[in-house]
Amino acid sequence: MLHDRMLSHRTGPLTDEDRRQMARVPFPAELVLIWHHDVNTRIRYRVKDVSDGGFRIRSTTPLFKGTTGTALSLLPEGQTLDVAIMVVWCREDPENGGYEAGLRRF
Repeated sequence: MLHDRMLSHRTGPLTDEDRRQMARVPFPAELVLIWHHDVNTRIRYRVKDVSDGGFRIRSTTPLFKGTTGTALSLLPEGQTLDVAIMVVWCREDPENGGYEAGLRRF
């Protein structure tokens, strides 16, 4: 399993509008997921907050809009998930460095 903080590759900024329609709730946890283009690699991302529609996460690398995957679990509780997700936006996070991204459940 990879931990997102181990990745350090940076490219140019990716931006998109924040299109969430539901209130966010702070949720300090880590989300373990697999991307459908690489189902053999589990990656952990820090969750900033959640809503009924999905997750906002922190990433050291940009995530491309439209990328799909499956959320497998939440740490440290170890809550098992089986939730299909898609990156709906990604932008630089000047406050904390790296990037933040919106993942929508579908």
